[in-house]
Amino acid sequence: MSYEVRAKEGESVTFSAKYRSAAWARDSVSWSTLRFLERGPLVRLVERAGLKVVGQYGDWDGSLVGDGSPEIVLVTSP
Repeated sequence: MSYEVRAKEGESVTFSAKYRSAAWARDSVSWSTLRFLERGPLVRLVERAGLKVVGQYGDWDGSLVGDGSPEIVLVTSP
């Protein structure tokens, strides 16, 4: 599998993912556009949806969230 960024506009990134297998007659390509938010706007969006943020992490290993965190992982409850 390989990725190629096709466009960046504001908070959005459009990219393609190419999947290849020797067992397939041809490659498969998937296109996606993702919106990347900073922590503050993300928390506000989740709260507007009616959820309560009960935990915040900077990666899937449970590390603290901060400016250099590779991820924003929110734990929510109704």
